[in-house]
Amino acid sequence: MYRRGKSAPSRVLRYHLGGADKYTSFEAEAVGAIMGIWMIRSEHIAGHLLISVLTDSQAFIKRAVTHKATTAQYLIDNFTNIAENINTANVDPNTN
Repeated sequence: MYRRGKSAPSRVLRYHLGGADKYTSFEAEAVGAIMGIWMIRSEHIAGHLLISVLTDSQAFIKRAVTHKATTAQYLIDNFTNIAENINTANVDPNTN
């Protein structure tokens, strides 16, 4: 995760998904996007700062906006659910 004006990441998250014989590059890109959104959620900055999630995965971008059932759609659904609920996850229940 990078912060504006910084050349080095403020946080890094890694996960060994498995071998190329078991998972596609699309699945790896999707898991990377999910991990990125997890990091944003855990920082408690959503709703307070402008946040951008950047990816160069054309396949991930296309599948995220088409909403057609495809292979590994559960990954897109997971990313979308986290992203859509990210602001409510950081709301203090004691404030109205």
